[in-house]
Amino acid sequence: MVRWLDNKPVNILTTFLQAEPLSFVTRWSQLHQTRLKVDCPNAVLEYNNHMGGVDLANMLLALYRIDRRSKKYYNRIIYF
Repeated sequence: MVRWLDNKPVNILTTFLQAEPLSFVTRWSQLHQTRLKVDCPNAVLEYNNHMGGVDLANMLLALYRIDRRSKKYYNRIIYF
């Protein structure tokens, strides 16, 4: 389990990656009015790198929603 404090606390439970090695990400600091390098766990970076495709698929699915309804699951798969 990895917990990272960004704008809100982020919890990631993984068996594939660990918190180490730490990488750096840039974040805007209101206090210093500049960008700072912040430590970020490897699991969070991998999640952010690969999550974009899932969000895009969900967005496109919502845009092109099919109005047909069916009780048979294979018809719904074919419609989409």
